[in-house]
Amino acid sequence: MLVQLDGVSKSFADRTLFSGLNWQLAPGERIGLIGANGAGKSTLFSILSGRQEPDSGRVVIPKGWTIGLLPQELDTLSNEPILELVLRGRSDLLELEDQMKALEERIHSASIDEAQALSESLGELQHRFEHGGGYTFRATAQEILTGMGFGVDEFERPASELSGGWRMRVALAQLLVMRPNVLLMDEPTNHLDVPSLEWIEGFLGAYEGTVVVISHDRYFLNRLVNSIAAIELNGFSTFPGNYDEYQEDRAIRLDQLRRQKAQQDKQVKETERFIERFRSKATKAKQVQSRVKQLEKVERIELPEERRSVTFRFPESIRPGKRVLIADKVAKSFGPVQVYSDRELVVERGDRVALVGPNGHGKTTLLRMLAGETRADAGVVELGHNVELGYYAQHQVESLDLSRTILDEMQEHAPPETRPNCRSILGAFLFSGDEVEKKISVLSGGERSRVALAKLLLRPSNVLLLDEPTNHLDIVSRDVLASAIDQYGGTVVLVSHDRRFINQLATKVVHVENGQAIVYPGDYDYYRFKRTQERDGQPATTSAGDQTGPTLAKSLGAQSAATLNSDLDRKSEKKRQAQLRNELHNRTKSLRARLEKTEKLIAQMEKRIEEIDFEMANPDLYKQPERLASISQERKTTQDELDSAYHDWAELSERIEMVEKQVKSEFA
Repeated sequence: MLVQLDGVSKSFADRTLFSGLNWQLAPGERIGLIGANGAGKSTLFSILSGRQEPDSGRVVIPKGWTIGLLPQELDTLSNEPILELVLRGRSDLLELEDQMKALEERIHSASIDEAQALSESLGELQHRFEHGGGYTFRATAQEILTGMGFGVDEFERPASELSGGWRMRVALAQLLVMRPNVLLMDEPTNHLDVPSLEWIEGFLGAYEGTVVVISHDRYFLNRLVNSIAAIELNGFSTFPGNYDEYQEDRAIRLDQLRRQKAQQDKQVKETERFIERFRSKATKAKQVQSRVKQLEKVERIELPEERRSVTFRFPESIRPGKRVLIADKVAKSFGPVQVYSDRELVVERGDRVALVGPNGHGKTTLLRMLAGETRADAGVVELGHNVELGYYAQHQVESLDLSRTILDEMQEHAPPETRPNCRSILGAFLFSGDEVEKKISVLSGGERSRVALAKLLLRPSNVLLLDEPTNHLDIVSRDVLASAIDQYGGTVVLVSHDRRFINQLATKVVHVENGQAIVYPGDYDYYRFKRTQERDGQPATTSAGDQTGPTLAKSLGAQSAATLNSDLDRKSEKKRQAQLRNELHNRTKSLRARLEKTEKLIAQMEKRIEEIDFEMANPDLYKQPERLASISQERKTTQDELDSAYHDWAELSERIEMVEKQVKSEFA
């Protein structure tokens, strides 16, 4: 059975979102619905869930099927306890419970004959209750809430007391308890921290129904979905695979389409030249007429319209000293909740630090203390020599003045020397011409985020502090932001739950939880690998005191390390280093041989793909269908083998790095 959309169209005023859209949702599919902000993704969800009617076409839902929707925006929640509200996702089971209790009470006071009849009815209800998961749904609800980051002691807390992000988690938990046949989730990752994201990926991976998710989180899409549905400028289309595979397939098809269009354009020009040349010659009239008809029948190939993308660089100021951020024995509490106690932090010039961990454990607080926005209860936070901060707050978008125009908002915060550049800066963020005169109040969430980011470019800096900078940005804009930060020559400390974004940028990941801050060198994937090792009972090889660059620990351990080094005899140290090099060579020899072999294979395949691409650029190839099919298949096969080789190379490199770290820890 399938959910079907047949010829669905929807417009608002003079703008058509989609026209004649056809789509089938099969059981068990994991679909990522993508498209630029404002393309109509949320509207399509509303139509699927029955909240909106299409202008034309129909939605066919199999009899008995349920569709659950997690919207982007949520109404206020009731004053019920969190757990009770989540359990309402199975109102059918709650109703059966009430009916069973009522029957049990009647049986106690009924006559023998009545009791027998009531017992039969009770048995039927109990069978339905058990078949529907009635004896496990409360435990399931508690498991889901725990996965969403709620402690057991919070289950009885009134839901109305929660902040927006936590209210959305309750709504999501209720939806997961409901277990609809089709689960629609609109930007669920906006409200989840990294631990909750990892949990929900596992939960949805085992979900029996159909899952359709709107998300700008590329890492989430790649781990979860097995097909992509795209609302693009040239229409609606579906693709097998995850987001990265969709991008690769789309790039290949677009490249082929460009070649076909170039060939067609060439043929059309030749035909037009023939017509123009011989139009006035009576002896060629028949041929000219034939070519005219031929030209009229040609279905012109049109390339999909490419959307504009943001492009910018962060302005840099003078070079700072080596230590740019220093926090000495910092403590911070909010009421009875102690977030930090006696913490120390040093961030050095050039570091790229990502703060991760459960929400509510102090990531934003730490960033605000570094930015001077929040005072520590004890200890000292200092900026290093020549440090000039750029700070993007988590709620920077909400701080925009809705009554101002985009240009007014920029000029209000620009220093005098930068005000003449406001229009050009906004142009880099796709606000050009009269668009800069739009009121902030009429902008979408993504547009407001672009304005907030544009304000960061008003003042040069050498240290950027960024709190959730990717919120409300689509996938393309996130990649552009990552590229701008990557090109930035200064130091970066950021809070983000976008794991791909962290992978692109971080040289250190700091896990913040329960007043502790543990440093992991490397990107998110390495951090995740080490955390898994620790959960599995393997000893951690990384501690804050061992790191160069940022260090967060009660004691940096620098003095003890210095004392140890000074006590070592030069001769024994030299011998130890030789033993270390020998052990490293022996333990990584076979892996390095395989790595070298893989690198040679990669070079060969990359060269072959270049040769194929050169041949495919020849228009004459398209006159030889058999050769075209053969070489196209060879390119696909070679690309698949190259992708596999890249994967092998990455795995081998990581294994070599792990072995080296293990050997070095043994010799430490």
